[in-house]
Amino acid sequence: MKYRTILIQGALDIEIQYLIDNLENKENLIISGYEFFIGYINNFKIIISKTLIGVVNSTISTTIGILKFNPNIVINQGIAGSHKNNIHIGDIIIGEKCCNINAYSMPSKGKNEGSNPFEWKPNKRAEEIQFGNLSEDMESIGTYTVYDRFNIPCVGIRIISNNEITNEILDKEQAVILQKLLTNFLNDKNNLSILL
Repeated sequence: MKYRTILIQGALDIEIQYLIDNLENKENLIISGYEFFIGYINNFKIIISKTLIGVVNSTISTTIGILKFNPNIVINQGIAGSHKNNIHIGDIIIGEKCCNINAYSMPSKGKNEGSNPFEWKPNKRAEEIQFGNLSEDMESIGTYTVYDRFNIPCVGIRIISNNEITNEILDKEQAVILQKLLTNFLNDKNNLSILL
């Protein structure tokens, strides 16, 4: 049987360990300091990528994962902070769009004039989608940029772990809840046609 290959990403150990524990026939591979765990769930070949934290790491690990494993689809998943007062810990967001929250331009300043963040303006793309965003994480923009370049289908799934607007403090255990949902989804034979 030919297995479809799914690359699943997470930055932190807590975002991938449950998935790793549920792989069959698993093996571990480290490429240039980035860890990949290869195994099977149901009728899927699963590559779990520990991207590490931040845009640069997620960009590098995504590029390595695509070139090495040639996945049919990528699932970028993990925890995120909510940007809305009606989105709370445990809520799940499936991303439609992603933008670089750091995409700002600043006016030129002369020597000793300092900087004023209230004068910064978002670039056009960020302005179009950023101020209606639902959540924030530190890796998605790097990974989405790479998927787009390689024309690989990707779905971003984030579970809310905190909300500074409503003072909901960080709950990293939400990462495990999301992985359990993904594992159940992959193990359900009725879902095979969605990913094949």
